[in-house]
Amino acid sequence: MANGYLGFQNPGTENKKIDTEELTVGGQTVQRERIQVAGAADVDIAEVKNTVPDSGDYGLVVREAGVNVVNPNSGDQTPSGAMSVAALLFGHDGANWDQSRVLWSESDGVGAFLANASTAIKLLWNGTNFDRERGNVAGTALSSGARTTTSYSSDITVHNARGILLLLNVSAKADTPSITMALQGKDSISGNYYDLTGETGALTDVGNKFLAVYPGAADTDTKGKAVSLPLPKTIRVRITHADGDSITYSVDYTLII
Repeated sequence: MANGYLGFQNPGTENKKIDTEELTVGGQTVQRERIQVAGAADVDIAEVKNTVPDSGDYGLVVREAGVNVVNPNSGDQTPSGAMSVAALLFGHDGANWDQSRVLWSESDGVGAFLANASTAIKLLWNGTNFDRERGNVAGTALSSGARTTTSYSSDITVHNARGILLLLNVSAKADTPSITMALQGKDSISGNYYDLTGETGALTDVGNKFLAVYPGAADTDTKGKAVSLPLPKTIRVRITHADGDSITYSVDYTLII
């Protein structure tokens, strides 16, 4: 497409020219007038670009179709099969416009805002910094092993879960062991543990027992125990042995939102 211009008569003292592009339409060579979007001031002219914008660019920005926009200020753009659109949100402080900030992270313990991110993961304030919001999360409190004395799991961080489902599974025994399961909370000031629940019914043979803790839970099942309580930030599992006979078991859990 060639550049061109159209002349026209100015009632003043000199002739002016209109900036155009020359192209062929329907077999005819024509001139298409170029138009700029402008504001009230002489410098308020919007730029139309076909390149990735710099962090200080303002105005209208056009980018290649089919680019997966990760960060509008990043020069590293990865093509993808589908078109996606990114928008920057601005807020006015009474004097100037500033880009709104969002929290974006794929890890916990974020303490500061990250600017101009177009993809965000919801983060929740934990009293010190920000953690990722979770769905239901499964984990192992105690791996399978033969034990003869009362055992405790490592600390379990609850994050945004409201409850937990624990499963005590016995796979082998010797003599006449007997174990029960309970859940403890951790005091954030002293670091001491306190009982959240009573003990489940005893397991004396191969089999399993569950312990459910959730607001509104009803204790109606003889195969386990349910307690209506919310969870503190940090918990652990206690397995109490009635004697020193060996018994092999594991405890897994699901944190429930």
